[in-house]
Amino acid sequence: MKKTLLTLFVAGAVTTIAGAQQNPILTPIRCPVPEKTWNFPAKPGTDEWVALGTREERLRVSQIPDEILRTISTEELVRLCLNFPFRVDFFLHNNRQQGVNKIASEFNGLQELFSRKDNIQYLLVLLENKELETALGDETLNHGRFALEFSLVEIMLAQESVLTNATPEQRANIASIALRNLNVKEQHYQIFGRSGLETTAYLLYANLRSLDSCGDLSPDLELFFNAGGLLFKPELLEKLRQNYTKTINR
Repeated sequence: MKKTLLTLFVAGAVTTIAGAQQNPILTPIRCPVPEKTWNFPAKPGTDEWVALGTREERLRVSQIPDEILRTISTEELVRLCLNFPFRVDFFLHNNRQQGVNKIASEFNGLQELFSRKDNIQYLLVLLENKELETALGDETLNHGRFALEFSLVEIMLAQESVLTNATPEQRANIASIALRNLNVKEQHYQIFGRSGLETTAYLLYANLRSLDSCGDLSPDLELFFNAGGLLFKPELLEKLRQNYTKTINR
């Protein structure tokens, strides 16, 4: 069953990824639309992509030119990272953290984003504006694409290179949003599946452990985190809620 859900999740992402470049869900509602300074010259599903032939060539043309990378806004950089042609590779590894590390090793845009001091600002805006209940009520929404993009935002926000730029108030806010989203994803498991729960749980615990100064969080949760989200099991959700109450109310 686990394999089936993951296969459906990834398959849905692959079939819709070519059209995701213009997805309005990726545009923060409360922020101006970033000016597009560059875009990927070839995208999955196009003749140009097919003509490149190999993964190596496709990766080569997907790198942001150095002169653009040095001057591009962080907001625009986030957009490019979320639309990276190989973004589905985040989910083709043993755990979520391995997926992030792999993409970061291959894409200069993600490397640059993780080095920016204001990365938390624009990723947090996306998380705040991706209202799950509202989005799921949209009959025109492609659920597979949305679930993929939502998980990408979550796993990026869980990175130490991002959380280190967050204030304690921002981390507590992220934890609160993650807890709310975890409840929604449980209710819509048929859309988000196990993978969706994993990334939200990973984001929630990453923030809780960054806020916990006493180091008395659950060993099972610490094992789950150190395994990059691999050892997720439904029994962890109640422990996450307990640790949230203990940490936030301390």
